[in-house]
This record gives sequence, C-alpha cells and structure tokens, in this order.
Amino acid sequence: RVPYLTAPGNHEFWFNFSAYKSRFQMPMYEQYDSMHWSVDVGPLHLVVLNTESVLDTSNLKPEQLQWLARDLAEATNASRRKDVPWIVTSGHRPFYCSD
Repeated sequence: RVPYLTAPGNHEFWFNFSAYKSRFQMPMYEQYDSMHWSVDVGPLHLVVLNTESVLDTSNLKPEQLQWLARDLAEATNASRRKDVPWIVTSGHRPFYCSD
C-alpha cells in the first residue's frame, strides 16, 4: 500500500463529485467530504483546495474561501510557525497560467 492525498478535479465533477466523495477520504473528510482539506506533515502545512466550479474555472466558493482564511490564520500563528514553517497550497487547476 502506498499512501496518497488527492484533490478533486474536472473528471470528478459529474454527479456532484459523488464518485470522488465515495472513494477518497482525505483529512477532515467528516467536515468537508474531501473537497478541501489541510494537514500537517512534519514541517509542512499542506492545503488542498477544490478548484472546480460550474463555470469550468478555478473560482473558489465563498464557504471554501472562509475556511481557507481561518486555516491560514491558524497556520500562520507565530507559535505554530516555529514547528511548521512551510505552507503549500495545491489544487487541480492552476490559479494563474501565462498561456
């Protein structure tokens, strides 16, 4: 067995991500159905976002943005930063593309 962490993408979009939600249980699954989540792995705080939307763009929903603001506020707390100095965000679609 190989551990892995996933982010929802455009292929999981159909039927409200039901196949993705039933197959993958990422950190914080009970709260957010694995659609967005974060976890500390050693000195790294990993944040994974759902970058899929009805408009087929990487627009984030207001609820996810609120969660992200709370998560990053906690992750950047001075007492945590000395133990977890790195913060990395990821999602299926890029937030910026030069092409």
